[in-house]
Amino acid sequence: MSDLDNMDAVYHQLKVAAKNLIDQKLLIPEAVKWINWFSSVEAPPGEGKIKVRFSVDIKPYLFAIEGNFTSYIQKHTLRFKGSYSHRIYEFLRQWLSFGNKEFSIAELKDRLELDNEYDRIDNLKQRVIDPALEEINQYSDIWVKYTQRKSGRTITHLLFTFGKKKTEAIIKTKSTSTKPLIPLFTGHPEYTVDSEAILADHERLKTKPEPKPKKTLDSDKKSKITGLKRAVTHG
Repeated sequence: MSDLDNMDAVYHQLKVAAKNLIDQKLLIPEAVKWINWFSSVEAPPGEGKIKVRFSVDIKPYLFAIEGNFTSYIQKHTLRFKGSYSHRIYEFLRQWLSFGNKEFSIAELKDRLELDNEYDRIDNLKQRVIDPALEEINQYSDIWVKYTQRKSGRTITHLLFTFGKKKTEAIIKTKSTSTKPLIPLFTGHPEYTVDSEAILADHERLKTKPEPKPKKTLDSDKKSKITGLKRAVTHG
């Protein structure tokens, strides 16, 4: 899934991932409390896997999320390089059925755990929002864009509009099985004036089919058939 061919590099990345996981913490805002996700993380040599053991303190929160979570297919985010791309993608997926969601700048920064960083909105957009949306639009299964709302002269809210990307239907034909015989619209790069005439003939034949041409025989075959008919008639 990661397009990594060098197995040494794969195992190295697993070790790095294991080390990063053990340092991950969960913030419980109401209690201003941080909890380690895992009590242990290991990457057994040569097994190509990571084994984790959840910490005791986090178990009650894991049991509480049953039926109250957002799921998505990992391949849609695997090529993200920025951590903010993952976070923004996840809360957009949470509201995907609505197609839009407005966040105040304060709420957005809180969701992204930016605290007192990026006080200037232009820095927030340039270094966090825009790069994340570029990756989401390029690599994931959803598209997203945003506008901003002001209170007086100050930008206070961002409105995100988003949705599932449409997969392009492939029109199959008998000749190539992958490419239409006639371009279906005049903006097609292969459209020509000849295509217009072909389409016109096609529409005409659908409503008024042309009569089938009569079969014709050459003179030699015709004389032989005539002779056979006479032989049958006169014995």
